[in-house]
Order: sequence, then structure tokens, then C-alpha cells
Amino acid sequence: MANEEAKLDTKLTQLRLTAQRTGKILDAGKRETIERHLKALQTTISETDQCK
Repeated sequence: MANEEAKLDTKLTQLRLTAQRTGKILDAGKRETIERHLKALQTTISETDQCK
């Protein structure tokens, strides 16, 4: 149980960090960077959902 909670906590931290970077990435306006960030965000969200 503690291991599962640790995994979820790690994924939530990754999600928070990725979300914090979103503004800067959007402001830069580079299409490839935005697409790469979007994919990373989607992957992190999916992995976080699986940990629940």
C-alpha cells in the first residue's frame, strides 16, 4: 500500500511540474515544443490515472 501511495505521489509531483512549465512553453510559441509538451502532459496524466 505504501509503495502504491509513493508511486501516486511521484506521478502527482511530475504532473505539477509539467503543468507549471506549460505557460512558458505556450508563451514561446514554438509548435514542436508545444506538441512535445502536450504529449508529455498526456502521458503523465494517463500514468497518474493508472496509479489511482
